[in-house]
Formats: sequence, structure tokens, C-alpha cells
Amino acid sequence: MQKLSIKVPNVSESLEHRLEAMILGGVFWPDVPLASERKLAEEFGVSRTSLRTALANLCKRGLIVLQGKRHLPTSVTSRELAKKLKPIAQNEPVQLLEYWTVFFAEVSGLARQKARPDDMLRVMAAQRDLRTCVTAQDAKGAMAAFLKLNRVILDGCYNYFLSQTHFAFEGLLAPVFQNLFERVCRDDREAAAFLDVVGLPNPQAGGRAVLFDLLKGDVPPMTGAPQISLDAQFGGDLLAFALEHPRYLDAVYELRLINEKHAAFLAARRGTVDDFRILGAQLERLARALAQAPADYSKLDTELHKLIAETSKNPVFAILDDTLAPIFSSTTNQWLQRHQDMRRDQLEIHVQHTGIVDAIVAGNGEKARHEMIEHLDYVLRGLQRLREQDFLSEMATARQVFGAPK
Repeated sequence: MQKLSIKVPNVSESLEHRLEAMILGGVFWPDVPLASERKLAEEFGVSRTSLRTALANLCKRGLIVLQGKRHLPTSVTSRELAKKLKPIAQNEPVQLLEYWTVFFAEVSGLARQKARPDDMLRVMAAQRDLRTCVTAQDAKGAMAAFLKLNRVILDGCYNYFLSQTHFAFEGLLAPVFQNLFERVCRDDREAAAFLDVVGLPNPQAGGRAVLFDLLKGDVPPMTGAPQISLDAQFGGDLLAFALEHPRYLDAVYELRLINEKHAAFLAARRGTVDDFRILGAQLERLARALAQAPADYSKLDTELHKLIAETSKNPVFAILDDTLAPIFSSTTNQWLQRHQDMRRDQLEIHVQHTGIVDAIVAGNGEKARHEMIEHLDYVLRGLQRLREQDFLSEMATARQVFGAPK
């Protein structure tokens, strides 16, 4: 009989799992300490001893870090991104702004779908505060209100990876945001334009374009270290961290979808003849692997997505892809290796890759974006199906052990 791996958790383990879900559900921000031990113990109805055991285990697993006497959620994702994006912020800040305006519009649209009523009330309150500060020409207050609004919108996404990505951008773009509000608060026309798109902005290109134009109006020099608190105590890499918490793979894919669908759109708009030739050659390699070496397909798949990101001509897309690609490649490869219908899935994925590249080469940005969304949705459904199969197998084993006798 298959060995049962289910373990009944004790109090500290149950609390550890609850806190893990809260951290990876985007409840906490990396620069905001968790409540005191006394308050946490009261809120969860546990002893201080059980709480401390749970916190110690979370520290060992890299989910939280201890700074002084307070615990902070990990910033492993934002640390990796800030480190790689800092040269772009200093040398090509407009590229960073282009990406952030896309990102902000996308998470705003996602928050519309996922936010609870209490979340929406917080967003509306933050919008009112921001409008009040802009109207009163309070640049410092407007900056603080804007950052708060961004965070409450991200809270409505319930996604650790999106919040961490924004946290990295927030630190890197702080000088640009400050400069924006100094201008907006002394220019009625710019104030009116800003207030038209602030809040939960229209995800369509028009709203993004207005925000992008406002932000890049007068970009100040961006030198020095990013204004971001990084937990140097955690030594694991991002891949190890993500694979330690496979339940949150959907959250990773929400970030991947934002990055890759816009990379495909821009690749179709900005790619050169040489870029298209390189993409075509990679597609031919994928076709040969499909027929001769299917085990190599996942690696070539990852390389294709990297080439698309590079063809966007915005290095931020390539940096995000490079940072997150190991997660995508590893999880997709696990799926292809274990899935019973692997060959059929590879054939379907290759058809999708062909559609993406064909749309890019044809210069059809909207079709390229649509094809990429369909492709990533297909991969995500396969990964969800695999996890469901694992869960059902575990439950079947439990029934054999604990179920009523036949």
C-alpha cells in the first residue's frame, strides 16, 4: 500500500501554515513589521510558545526575517528584482516607467476582479485622500497618498509576487514619483490629467499613455541605492523559494502573464527583420525538438520567451523574464515530465508558439498579445490539473487508511 504522507498538524504547525498563507497571499508588505508577539498570540488564540515556534520555523524557511525584536515578511523577490533593475533605473529610467505604467494598469484591472468590498472601500478612501492633497497643492501629502493608494490596490490582488514586484519599483521610482507631484501640484492642467487616470486606471492604452507621459515629463537623475529595505539574512534563491511553496504557482503566473503578453505586443511593434529571423530560427529548433528530442523542448521554450522579451526593446521585460524564467521552466518541465498526455500537450504548445511568433513577425501586436494569453492560460490549466491529480491521489490514500471498512 502507498505510504500515507498526511500529518495531523499541531498548534504551532497550524499557525505556521496560516501565516504562510497570509504572507504569500500578499497580506503583509516587506517594510511593515508583523504585529508584536503579544498581539499575534491574542489574535490567533495561541500561546506565546506555540507562536514563537511557528515564527522560528518561518524564519528558517525564508518566509520572514527577524530585525531587532520585530519580524518582517521576506523581500526575496523584490530584492532580486531591485538588484537587477537598478542599472535600468539609473541609465534608462524611461524604460522602467514604461513597464511600471503597464504593470500598474494591469494590477488595477486584476484588483477589480479579486478585491473584496472592504478592499474597495480602502481604495476609494485612498483615492479621496490623494485628490484632496493634489487639490490642496500638497506635494508631500500627495506623494504619500499615492504610495498608499498603490499598496491598497495591490492588496486587492492577494498576490505576493505582484506586491513584491511593486515594492521593488516603488523604491526605484521614488524620485520620479516625487518629481511628478511637485509638478502636478503647481500645474492645474497636469493635475487635471493626473486625476483623470488615478485610482483604478483604465487598463486600455489611453489611460496608460497619459500616466506614462506625466511620469516621464521631467525625469530627475536617479543615482545611489534604491530606497528599498532588503533582507540580506535570507540566502536562498528565488527558484528555491517559489518551489518551496507550489500552492502559490498561480500567483507567479499572474505576474508572468503581465510581463509576457506585453512583451509580445511590443515585440510585434518594435521588432526588426533580424529579430524576426532569430525568432523564426528558434521556432524551427522547437519543431525539431518536438520530433527528435521532446525532453529538450522546455529549455527551448524558455529561450523563445526570452527572445520575445528582448525583441520588445525594453530591457525591463527581459530582466523580469530572466529573473522568473527558472520558476516557469522548472514548473513547466515538471508538468511535461509527469503529465500522461505529454506528447499531445507539447504538440498543442508548439501550435501556440507558432501562432505567437507568426503574429509578432506580421507586426500584429494585439494578436500576439492574445496568442500569448491563450498559451499561458493553457500551461496554467495543465499545472492546476497536475496539482489536482496529486491532491486526489493523496485523498485516495487517506481513504484507504482512515475510511470506513468495505
